[in-house]
Amino acid sequence: MSSTTAKIEPLGAVRERVLATLRQDIIAGRLRPGDRLVERELAERFGVSRVPVREAIRALVAEGFVLFESARRTVVRRL
Repeated sequence: MSSTTAKIEPLGAVRERVLATLRQDIIAGRLRPGDRLVERELAERFGVSRVPVREAIRALVAEGFVLFESARRTVVRRL
């Protein structure tokens, strides 16, 4: 009898994975200045909840990669 176990990733590790990927996408130009970061879409892309995506976006704001244009609109800023 074989069992399948899902690997559970700690929330901090999920956030770091999302953050690192988004940061690299911005640096490489896959996400361009003015592109919106939509939590729901990013959560679907990464197969995670919106919480680590939201935390990663906040970190990117702190690092200067993205801007909050309004309470509901976050965009990649020109580097």
